[in-house]
Amino acid sequence: MKRFTRICWAIKTDGRSVFFLALAVVCSWTALAQEAEPPPNAPLTLEAALDRVAKGNPRLSGNRFARDIARFRIDQAKLKPAWRVSAEAENFLGSGEASGFKGLETTLQLGSILERGGKLEARVDVAGRKRDLVEAELEALSVDVFGETAQRFIAVVEAQEKLQQSREALDLTRQVLATVQRRAERAKASPADLAKAEIEVAQAALIQARAQSEFEVARVSLASLWGARAASFDAVAADLFSLPAIQDFEKVLAAVENNPGLKRLASERRVREAQIRLAQTARLPDLEFNAGLRRMEDADDFALVASVSIPLGSPERSRPFEREAAARKSQLESGEAALKGEIARTVFAAYEGMRVARASYRDLTDNIGPKVDTMTRQLEEGYASGRYTLLDLLDAQRQRLKIRLQKIAAAAEYHYALLEIERLVGGRVAVSADPVKPTSKRD
Repeated sequence: MKRFTRICWAIKTDGRSVFFLALAVVCSWTALAQEAEPPPNAPLTLEAALDRVAKGNPRLSGNRFARDIARFRIDQAKLKPAWRVSAEAENFLGSGEASGFKGLETTLQLGSILERGGKLEARVDVAGRKRDLVEAELEALSVDVFGETAQRFIAVVEAQEKLQQSREALDLTRQVLATVQRRAERAKASPADLAKAEIEVAQAALIQARAQSEFEVARVSLASLWGARAASFDAVAADLFSLPAIQDFEKVLAAVENNPGLKRLASERRVREAQIRLAQTARLPDLEFNAGLRRMEDADDFALVASVSIPLGSPERSRPFEREAAARKSQLESGEAALKGEIARTVFAAYEGMRVARASYRDLTDNIGPKVDTMTRQLEEGYASGRYTLLDLLDAQRQRLKIRLQKIAAAAEYHYALLEIERLVGGRVAVSADPVKPTSKRD
């Protein structure tokens, strides 16, 4: 029994915390085990890779402090103007009647600022909108990080398939060399043919070494996303050749509104609107008041004192700040419109890329591949009986390897494009697996 997982973006909310899980762009499949945990040397699945990234990615762990910072800023915005205590002494240590402390007047006052026009509420609203913006930014960051994880996972799957093909190609060239050696022993193959077969084996070994290196680089690149310096897995479990069908382009394009970048801009627009409202509250000036007690030494009396001050020209002074906040909002809206157009263009390009990749894969699987396999088998049988030359056989094997690598590249290109679309629309567009599949992953 085999297990398939397909791409989807699942959002889980816990209070005001938002966590994002991106599940397979490729259709991963592993044998279902009875154990609760996979064995230590089991191939890595995309789910396991995403789990490691969620726990260990430095960008995710570091940026989560932004949520706490935003919450603390809300607490700061809720603070009212502080009360002030002031002490004042006058009419002492002068000359004449004001000499010494006979005419000393001492005043002790308590004062503060009375905010008017809804400044406190507007300030808290700005801080709350900024917290929402932080959440949207963390959402976009999570989508980017998990999307990058899926991309690198696909790269490992692709490199793994190429490595397997290079190994099989090397085995085939060695089998041809053995056949040529047997024919040479019976004087049915020339020394030149033997040299050609040996050269072909050496070249196939170089190709495998290069494929092995690319596979190692892809493994380490994936592991680096969860902070590891080396890959602790030897292989990955995925079916690169299962190509899920997707929705019609019109439906895909309609889902662009869920793009994490657009959602972030929408949150930022609400911040700008709140900042405009905050700037407008400055039209009504605040009142500064003080009240206290005065002691007059010469009369040995006490008296109450009070004062109120209010700035003039507040409506005129607030207008430049209002205009700046409105201009920032307009600038943001202009950028939002441009981003929507760019996203739509990228979605269309990726959609076309998927269409071309699917068509190429089907042609390679249903038409070109079988013909090349049949031709190669006929040449292998014909060479053994002396009906074809070694050059014909080697050329056919090279062509078969080329076709198989092209099929791997087409399948990987399809998944890369699918991932890009689902990242851009912020949700799943895959509908079902492609019913047209090869009889074997490497046929």
